[in-house]
Amino acid sequence: MPLHDLNRTLILRGRKNKKTAESFSQRLKPAGFGFLLVMSLILAAVIIGSAGLYAWVTADLPPVEEMAAFFDPAEGLILQPSRLYDRTGQTELLTLDNPGSLRAYVWLNPDQDVHFSPLLVKAITTLNQPDFWRSSGADWVHWSDPAPHTLAETLVNRLLLWNEDDSPRRAVRMRLLAWQVTSKYGREKVLEWYLNSASFGRRITGAESASRVYFGKSSADLNEAEVALLAGLSSAPALNPHDSPQAAADLMRATVDRLVTAGLYSATDRQAAFDTELSIQPPLDETTSTSPAFTRLAIQQLSALVSEDRVALGGLQIRTTLSLVQQEQLDCTLKAQLIRLESTEADPQTQCAAARLLPALPPLDKTYPPDLQAAGILVDPTHGEILAVSGKTTVEKTGDMYDAMQGGTILNPFLAAVAFSRGYSPSSLVWDLPGPSMDESVPLTKEIAVQYRGPISLRTALISDRLNPLEGLLNQLGARNTWRLSRPLGLDNLENTFAPEKLLEGGGSVSLPEIAQGMSVFANLGDLYGLAVKPGSALQPSTILSIEDSYGSPLFKKDPVLRQSVLSAPLAYLVHNVLADETLRRTELGYPNPFELGRPAAAKYGSTADGQEIWAAGYTPQRVAVIWMGTSTGFKFKSSLGVKAAGGVWNAIMRQSLTDQPALDWAVPNGVSTLEVCDPSGLLPTKICPARVTEVFLQGSEPTTADNLYQTVQVNRETGNIATVFTPPGLVEDSVYLSVPEEARAWARAAGKVLPPVNYDTIQSGTGSPNVKIDQPALFSLVNGKVAIKGTAAGEGFKSFRLQVGEGLNPKEWVEIFSNSIPIINSQLGEWDTTGMNGLYAIRLLVVYDDNRVETALSQVTVDSIPPKVTILSPQEGISVSGVQPVFLQADIFDSSAINKVEWRIDGTSIGESQQAPYTFDWSTPQRGTHKLTVMAEDAAGNQTISSPLTFVVQ
Repeated sequence: MPLHDLNRTLILRGRKNKKTAESFSQRLKPAGFGFLLVMSLILAAVIIGSAGLYAWVTADLPPVEEMAAFFDPAEGLILQPSRLYDRTGQTELLTLDNPGSLRAYVWLNPDQDVHFSPLLVKAITTLNQPDFWRSSGADWVHWSDPAPHTLAETLVNRLLLWNEDDSPRRAVRMRLLAWQVTSKYGREKVLEWYLNSASFGRRITGAESASRVYFGKSSADLNEAEVALLAGLSSAPALNPHDSPQAAADLMRATVDRLVTAGLYSATDRQAAFDTELSIQPPLDETTSTSPAFTRLAIQQLSALVSEDRVALGGLQIRTTLSLVQQEQLDCTLKAQLIRLESTEADPQTQCAAARLLPALPPLDKTYPPDLQAAGILVDPTHGEILAVSGKTTVEKTGDMYDAMQGGTILNPFLAAVAFSRGYSPSSLVWDLPGPSMDESVPLTKEIAVQYRGPISLRTALISDRLNPLEGLLNQLGARNTWRLSRPLGLDNLENTFAPEKLLEGGGSVSLPEIAQGMSVFANLGDLYGLAVKPGSALQPSTILSIEDSYGSPLFKKDPVLRQSVLSAPLAYLVHNVLADETLRRTELGYPNPFELGRPAAAKYGSTADGQEIWAAGYTPQRVAVIWMGTSTGFKFKSSLGVKAAGGVWNAIMRQSLTDQPALDWAVPNGVSTLEVCDPSGLLPTKICPARVTEVFLQGSEPTTADNLYQTVQVNRETGNIATVFTPPGLVEDSVYLSVPEEARAWARAAGKVLPPVNYDTIQSGTGSPNVKIDQPALFSLVNGKVAIKGTAAGEGFKSFRLQVGEGLNPKEWVEIFSNSIPIINSQLGEWDTTGMNGLYAIRLLVVYDDNRVETALSQVTVDSIPPKVTILSPQEGISVSGVQPVFLQADIFDSSAINKVEWRIDGTSIGESQQAPYTFDWSTPQRGTHKLTVMAEDAAGNQTISSPLTFVVQ
């Protein structure tokens, strides 16, 4: 190709390539702009998001200057122990510090007069943070771990972030603060602060205090073994030599080995430490409070509000709810009553106002054991504040134990609350009968039988502590379920005690605050005021009003109107109405009795079955008081003495504490109705009802049926049998009887109760001719449906026969159901359709002969067309039960005649039958999972009812 052609070709190609490049460049410009825009937006979003994240993490971040203030050598909070004060904030109750602690600032610099041992300083960093002198204070490698990894992180974790819950956010905040503290104040100051604030167990804060408490010397004078022990305790304070001497010795040796491995100790140092016998100082007696039970309770509640570690660090001023006046009155009155019980002399002179209000005791024929104990609590239910607590007190000493007490029948109101929520009412009928635990070899004599009351209202049973009907009710409701449902009222974990079904007799463990909490709920008609130790947690009566640091900065303040609804007002009122029944109390306890204050009040006396522990608990709208007395020597309080012993203290404390309070009463809440009922059946009164009372009910649960406990029976006054159609009318008279169920008949007979007759009068009228007779149905039998009437209607001169039925004992009207002119011998005379009928009926056969002579045959039957009523009592719908033991099943079954059998079905399969009341069954082979229980009941007439299925879970 010629050269000029080649050049021309290259030029053309160059121009083409240039155009292509220009075209590509033009296309790239908008794409590049878009890419840059997207990247810019992403970067901006990251920046904005990071800023938002940073703002979220650092929101309300405590200033690091608080750390410097806490450790100020002259006025720092570390120099002040935490203290408990009374409700005025003026009187100190207790210093929350080890009595041997020295609250003084100690320096790291050995040139200072008061300084730490240099060896201890090195040991602390060697064991806890070997890279301390190179560290920024924050371990960002583990940025999300809530546990501190450096000494600076430990400091801010305990002092600045103690009230924050563990979370990744808190972990980042901790490390950010640790970095800030280290940057601002330096590593030396961080280490110095750490040594002044580290916990060494037994409420000991700081290495100097630990050295003096455990070794009786300054921390500057420690030997190798002592240094090793303190260094080890800084991360394991529970292994201190006062609480765990052997564990402390083992810790010291293990720490020495670690220090040898790290190169701080030599082999010679190791041997010297092992050869050194640690001289541990004995612990000093703890500082005591004049109100030990209250302060123990307050410390327990305080630890739920503020960590024990933060309290031990110091600088907190805790104002409690304690009224020193009321505490003094309670302590004094309890001791005065104990002195009266333990002495046959005249009442001792006493200096406190409440003790002078103690009612007189009955004459004592002996002195009582010197180990008698008494305890009590006084609460303001309107604010949920505990005003005073006295632990188990003797004449010589005021104790701090307010728990580990047996409840016995003081638990009755809690049972009542559950029962009333399950459809029972104060007027519900229960039977006080000899229980199944009675020795069958002992005959049921009248002397034994009259100790039981038979039919009584639930109200009476609750106040008079009739154990048998109450335990029967508890079993019907399910004992574990009942106590579990009582948790919101204050009872804690009773459902898991041994034999929960026997807790009304004794056993288990309850405390004064628990009983007082329940009484407070009743006093407030269902509401509970108090303190929530954690957000969203259940309220409890409070011992803490406020927490401040020594500078007056608030850390906590109780909300005086914080309220929680525990029971509905109508339900709580039903329980309250029983406890406030002054008339019934007078009937049971006499008049006057210690529970009368001259103002509206509600109260309950309770005791264990053995009489060794007694209670008096009650309230007005402004005060709740609970008193306990007991002994460990087997002494038993007679009820007459127990009421006045415990009740007397209750009376005196309540009257004294209410001196300046107006007399208030409770208003009946909406949802409660009143209705006159027959006592004790709780049903609508009839003409023969022997006693009428006005009762309270939850609206909608009022009785709708007439009383059937007392029944009128027509009897033959000469034979005493039930009158029948055969009884001459002149011998029939009406008699009123107590209708006693089968399970109560033995008691009724032994107690001398007149029972209704069970035999029918069978005086026959007419000729009794074999040609005129009714064979079926049998005399006095139960029938229903279509009934075949068999017999004979024949004889010489037979003309016709008629079958008639009439309602009642002596029918006023007869209805013909069949007639025929054909004689019948020992065969079916006719059929009777009883549909829609119920009750006593007479059947009459009339045979007419050619000479117009009429012969008659009569029979009497009961038509039963109504099937039984079945209600499953146990278990409750939806409840979970343990499969470790047999599942207790119980049903309430009512029928107008008699029950033939009861069949228990699980998931449609029969697991057993019951033949007589009470209708219970133990399912001995429960299987885990959800089950449906149905109960089939068949009466003597063959009517059947199958209950609605009840679902429960076996765990």
